[in-house]
Amino acid sequence: MREEYLHHAFQSKIFGNYFQTTQGDLLEIQNFGELNSNAGPDFLNTRIKVDETIWAGSIEFHIKSSDWFAHGHQHDLRYNNVIVHFVLEDDKTVLVNGKPLLTVVLKDKIDQQHYLKFLKLTDSAKTISCAAQLKDVPSVYVTQQKERALIQRLERKSEQIISDIKKLNGDLETAFYFSLARLFGGKVNGPAFESLISKISVRSLQKLSANEFAIPSILFGLSGLLPTDTRDIYILSLITEFNFQKEKLQLVSMEKSQFRFSRMHPQGFPSIRLAQFSEVIRSNISVGDILSAEKSFRDIKELFKCELPEFWETHFTFGKPVKTKSNFLSDDFINLIFINTIVPFLFSVGRLESDEKIKSYALELLNGTEKENNSITRFWSSFGLDFKTAFDSQALIEQKNEFCSKKKCLICTIGHQLLTP
Repeated sequence: MREEYLHHAFQSKIFGNYFQTTQGDLLEIQNFGELNSNAGPDFLNTRIKVDETIWAGSIEFHIKSSDWFAHGHQHDLRYNNVIVHFVLEDDKTVLVNGKPLLTVVLKDKIDQQHYLKFLKLTDSAKTISCAAQLKDVPSVYVTQQKERALIQRLERKSEQIISDIKKLNGDLETAFYFSLARLFGGKVNGPAFESLISKISVRSLQKLSANEFAIPSILFGLSGLLPTDTRDIYILSLITEFNFQKEKLQLVSMEKSQFRFSRMHPQGFPSIRLAQFSEVIRSNISVGDILSAEKSFRDIKELFKCELPEFWETHFTFGKPVKTKSNFLSDDFINLIFINTIVPFLFSVGRLESDEKIKSYALELLNGTEKENNSITRFWSSFGLDFKTAFDSQALIEQKNEFCSKKKCLICTIGHQLLTP
């Protein structure tokens, strides 16, 4: 027997509301409280009635009552507020505040067929445990779980952004560009890009936007990626400008070894991404532009349609030229910016300022963004799930990674529905 199953059966009221304690008292659950996902008792803010007395406090579950001592609860003050102990086997008396703790034995209340159904679902070797049953689940529960998964994903992504905003004393502009820098750097070079942008004020850079060489020269110079020996006119212009700005602004460069090129597709090289990032900064995109609820996905997308200098039409690095390529940010990459930076940033500001309108605006924008096409979305499509927008694709990426792969069927709306008798 798993303790998590006892939690599910209690929370779902499969055990009912009335119980007999080992002390011979009739116990009624008047408020089931909330399942605690942090350290401490299993259910918080519960209320029970024993005979004619009302008790408020926490409820704890164990397989054996002696687990109370095995887990060290007798030394944890958080458990002094426990008012009833639910167990499968009562093998040892537990005292709380010097008095025997009310105990309920659940052994006779277990529906073995339902428990086997639970085991079959959660022990499945398949990534999607409910794959064979998914088509039979009413669409309303699938929709509810998608919304829940998406909110969870945005809340998780917003933690870093909120932390940045607090560290920067509420400077939304700089926090936005920190987030944007991580996106341009990607998983491999994100930390290096963040370190780079932290070496100079974004506002100082934006003041130089009229000078086509100033911003890229500073960023390439600070990164250590700018060559020192070249005959190329564009690179020489960057070197000259950086030497001037370095003295003026007292800049100190990073080690270029912090940026990685190996095992990367050329489109993702830090050099080309840094050239693109420089032009985005030159565009002077402001947080005000992002927060404007009057702007649609198309409006904001236009802000990022930056054209790079001619040099980058034939280069991914400062090395040998390549065949002609586009020197614009691709639509796919702008969508990536939108999904992984713009929307999470809006959602973060909404959370921080307790502004539901901003959070709703973020979700509306995501609903207006093209769906993603990757291995996870194709995986879900094989089960017949329909994708219309990035709202769907982001939700189902979270669903697979954070619910299905981790077998969190009991806290999934779909899994909960399948396990409802």
